[in-house]
Amino acid sequence: MGNSSLAKVEFQTSKGAIRYQLYLGNGKIKRIKETKNLRAVILLEAVVALAIFASIATLLLGQIQQNRQLEAENLAKRKKSYV
Repeated sequence: MGNSSLAKVEFQTSKGAIRYQLYLGNGKIKRIKETKNLRAVILLEAVVALAIFASIATLLLGQIQQNRQLEAENLAKRKKSYV
């Protein structure tokens, strides 16, 4: 099973292009120098990775809020039962 890359970013320099690639399998970043003249490009994979991260963060925050509401309701019920 090979390492599938998660995100790629390319930068144009005066000497050529430099590409950074993040591998999902091992978490390593690979730097690749290319002597061709290429424009700076942020690939679609980086945007997709950001969208996935935002979705996960939204789901986690939603669950945290829901758990806090349940705890507040339980606390209110316990206070009423003591009175």
